[in-house]
Amino acid sequence: MDASNLRILRSRCPAALRSRLHLALEPVGGGDVDDPYYGGEAGFEANFAELRRALDAWIDRMLDA
Repeated sequence: MDASNLRILRSRCPAALRSRLHLALEPVGGGDVDDPYYGGEAGFEANFAELRRALDAWIDRMLDA
């Protein structure tokens, strides 16, 4: 969900597959997914909306491929 997670995954992934790893928010402008823990219920709702938008964009991207 953030650059640190992506770095760890890439270090453990076979080199031939590393290009297939991306941040969740890449198709909607990129960046890290914020930690909703300190934002109360509104923080979780904002994260849900952001991730839903991103996942819809990933699905559209895969269907177009």
